[in-house]
Amino acid sequence: MTASPKVTIRPMTRSEMDLAVRWAAEEGWNPGVHDAEAFYAAYPSAFFVADREGEVVGTVSIVSYPGDECFAAFLMVRPHMRGHGIGGMLLDHLQAVGKGKNIGGDGVVAMLPTYAARGYKFAHWHLRFKGVGGGDEDRDLTDLVDVSFEELSRYDRSIFPAPRDEFLRSFLGQEGTRTLVSIDGGKITGYGTIRPSMTGHRIGPLFADDRPTAERIMRALVANIPGEPFFIDVPEPNAPAMAMVHDHEMVEVFRAGRIYSKRAPDVPLGKVFGLTTMELG
Repeated sequence: MTASPKVTIRPMTRSEMDLAVRWAAEEGWNPGVHDAEAFYAAYPSAFFVADREGEVVGTVSIVSYPGDECFAAFLMVRPHMRGHGIGGMLLDHLQAVGKGKNIGGDGVVAMLPTYAARGYKFAHWHLRFKGVGGGDEDRDLTDLVDVSFEELSRYDRSIFPAPRDEFLRSFLGQEGTRTLVSIDGGKITGYGTIRPSMTGHRIGPLFADDRPTAERIMRALVANIPGEPFFIDVPEPNAPAMAMVHDHEMVEVFRAGRIYSKRAPDVPLGKVFGLTTMELG
């Protein structure tokens, strides 16, 4: 897709995925150390660059999930090229790719008016909280290797608005990542993942049937990183999740507005104690 005589929107290569994640780190979004590999392995056709005569000057992604949902992210333009309409070109591209579907995203505060002008509707805030690791591990939780992937995927699908098996296999298998699962009466009642990020560690997803389960998982995930920072993205409408991070004296360090082109999908936000990623939903 040609955006202008000098700028072309084209698919991103694997090495350019590393570049996009590095730019995201420079923007202060604190991606996971191995996110580029995991994201690209799951959705290689979802990432695009704005190419200006051989120079990558912008990026965007749009993951199309089965059904009506898709998710856009990585909308970035290099500082020296801002003000030239490239951001608008990238927005046009993602809307063309997601045409007819419900496009979701997490917009930084400064960009929300731009998205609203294009018809995107604000759903709620996602708030990023910072905590400090340490504590005791809960021995009653189960490590991912001892859990049926099919059962974990089924539980994930009961909360996330679309199936995403390939992503889960890639994302949960990242180097340095640990996933713990709560099982009660033979049924999964929650699971959470922690992975190394550019600064400290990121928790996500953290899905659970209730706060006590989510809290047990979170405490166990951070038990092995004493004194190190960790971050979790919480949907503000989930009051028990908000109470949990406040009771642990965690500090808000960032926020983004969840937006949709049509409407917020029917998701049980009361079970979302930590978002998977702001990049892929």
